Amino acid sequence: MEGSFLISVPRALAFLYREGKVGHWVDIRTTSDAILALTASGESIRSPHIQYAGDFLVANFRRERQGGSWGSELWDTALAIRALNRIPPKGQDLVEQGFEWIFAKQQPDGSFDGEPWDSLFVCLAALETGRSERVRSTIEWLISLQSPNGVVISSHYSGLFCQVLGEALHLTLPSSLRHTLHEAGIRALQCLWEEYDPDSLWGEGTWTNGYVVQGMLALRHPQVLAKFDDILRWYAKRQAPNGAWDDTVRTAIALQALLQIGIAYELETCNQKPLRMLTQEFVVRSTEDQLFRAIGARTQKAPVVLAKKLIDKDESGNLTITLTREREVYLAIALSTLGVIWAIVLNWGFLRRFFFR
Repeated sequence: MEGSFLISVPRALAFLYREGKVGHWVDIRTTSDAILALTASGESIRSPHIQYAGDFLVANFRRERQGGSWGSELWDTALAIRALNRIPPKGQDLVEQGFEWIFAKQQPDGSFDGEPWDSLFVCLAALETGRSERVRSTIEWLISLQSPNGVVISSHYSGLFCQVLGEALHLTLPSSLRHTLHEAGIRALQCLWEEYDPDSLWGEGTWTNGYVVQGMLALRHPQVLAKFDDILRWYAKRQAPNGAWDDTVRTAIALQALLQIGIAYELETCNQKPLRMLTQEFVVRSTEDQLFRAIGARTQKAPVVLAKKLIDKDESGNLTITLTREREVYLAIALSTLGVIWAIVLNWGFLRRFFFR
């Protein structure tokens, strides 16, 4: 744990903090994934980065004919709901309206617009917020998409599918449905392990492998912990000098996976020791706290800077102008003053005859 994990993860977190120094991460999808990653690292929900990011999500909510959304894509709205669910009470009224819009798009077969990708993200949002009954038919529809060898469309779809099954299996379910979910999980895991390659894991994409790792952990598959060092090495080799994996959203997805497997690995190590008088809850909390403190001590947090220069250059060297409400007022006053002065100059002859005759 002292090796690549406590090097790669803090570097990636530092990258996220730098990218979010304006109070958000450009768009809904990226900001939501960044919130999920930072809160998974132990960041306080009262920190400026989290609070301003939550404000950004709230400000970009838009009313719909039924409820409201965060864009036309269902999975964007589902991601925003999952992020806001991590930082209550911010935007909880909008969460309700978001689900109203989402559930209006549910098809008779249980899917959402017939899209597996959207349906997977909606399931995660619903399960995490206590709305399992509304997506039970969705989960059954997703299981119907599973091929005989266990795959659901592709590796990253299968990873998300395993996450959904893992969340659902925590619930009180009829024995027949629990058996169905359990069998679907076994088939998906078997398929994923058949695809495993230590040189590419489950694919060359950092986000693809992130979803798969999270899915295996959701189903508590012990074999993934045995590959802990291989997974860390794979990500370490592909981490850019600035700490990122490809871009901001992929970095956030990879971070969620690495943080989850890091905690699971440490807890497994603790479970192998005699607990004596310690309770399991105490071990879990103390292990997470120690890991979060170790990560935090190695992470450089760029402060949130909401006020940018009026005229600056972007990453491509192009001049940009940043207007805030205050600057718009000052600019209006300045332009009005200049307009008055220019009018006086143009009409100086007339004004001089009128006032000094």
